[in-house]
Amino acid sequence: MLGQYGLASRIPVCLISLTDAAERRDRLVARGVPRHWVEHYYEATDLRNVPDSAAQGYVEEKVILSRYGRRLRSPEIGCAASHMSAYQWIAASKFDLMLILEDDIVPSSDAHLEHLHSICDVLYPLARAGMSFICHLGTRDRYFQIGSYRRIKYSGTTMPSTELVLHSNGKASVWSSHAYLVSRTAAKCIAGDGAIKYVADDFGSMNIDGVIGRVFLAKPKIYDWDKATLSSIQTGVQNSTSPKRSWKQQAIKFCYRLRSAALSFIPYHIKHN
Repeated sequence: MLGQYGLASRIPVCLISLTDAAERRDRLVARGVPRHWVEHYYEATDLRNVPDSAAQGYVEEKVILSRYGRRLRSPEIGCAASHMSAYQWIAASKFDLMLILEDDIVPSSDAHLEHLHSICDVLYPLARAGMSFICHLGTRDRYFQIGSYRRIKYSGTTMPSTELVLHSNGKASVWSSHAYLVSRTAAKCIAGDGAIKYVADDFGSMNIDGVIGRVFLAKPKIYDWDKATLSSIQTGVQNSTSPKRSWKQQAIKFCYRLRSAALSFIPYHIKHN
């Protein structure tokens, strides 16, 4: 079903929404999101009323505890499981790139589809060539500081109508999973054996761990999120407290950040033959 209602039939659109969220989906259409994307939404995994202990079967608990210093709550697991299901779908499909949206997005301008198509024109050949990446379409404005990203030079392709940059600073986290493109290669790596090892939007850690090869960012964001709509994973949320890292882990992270800071001054080259 996803493959029939995408971008120019080559990029499926996965709009994740709970079955009982009809009001949210109606708001999306009113905001200019294509109706056929909304009508053929991807049903989210609903764990809102499942006890936290019962939901742990979805996750690799030792990895989660080591990474975040706590167990994930049922709504967080449901969110991650919904995205995991989308990754498994594209990994088993013939498609090379997929757009994933959540039902609380707000287009930043009336030109959101134009900007989206122009970015897809640049990234689609990279996905077809097997590159592992995500392209975040809703990065917060405060992220874009000198040293956090690399500018992009283009050869053999037209520049997109909105700026595209490459995430380069491991210290500057990329959060929120409301709008992004994912290549099939990246989706396969994230899905792995099907067990959840990250919260849905921890793209920074996935990048540091080598699960995602590259993280591109639309600058400025194409899709914001509805700040008036409380996400189910925000209710009673507990902050993560990462356990103390060993000297080896600290050294690796320091070297990664040093390398990222140096690379931020060197443009990243996208070349199409």
